[in-house]
Amino acid sequence: MPNELMEAAHIDGATTFQIFYKIMMPLAKPALATATIYAFLNSWNEYLMVLTFMTDPAYQTVTMAPTFFTEALGGDPGKLYASLVLISLPTMVFYIFFQRFLQKGMTSGAVK
Repeated sequence: MPNELMEAAHIDGATTFQIFYKIMMPLAKPALATATIYAFLNSWNEYLMVLTFMTDPAYQTVTMAPTFFTEALGGDPGKLYASLVLISLPTMVFYIFFQRFLQKGMTSGAVK
């Protein structure tokens, strides 16, 4: 973000908090939203870490459900696919609601 924006706001009489809250935050909103989306998706899709370190079934995440259905129920395809659909639903809903921020964040640094 250019320093000229902060200098112009300071010359106009804005305080440091006003510069941050009214100028810098709106400009950084798409980038913050994009980082939030990626952080959510990376934490939701973490499978290997849970498989390696979470040995107690009570503490395992929902992404381990297909493994449970494969081991405990003999790999019933209907239950396995139903669990996969239910696991992917939150990520799809999250993406649908935050799609506009993701697109703005991806193109905010692009030259017009």
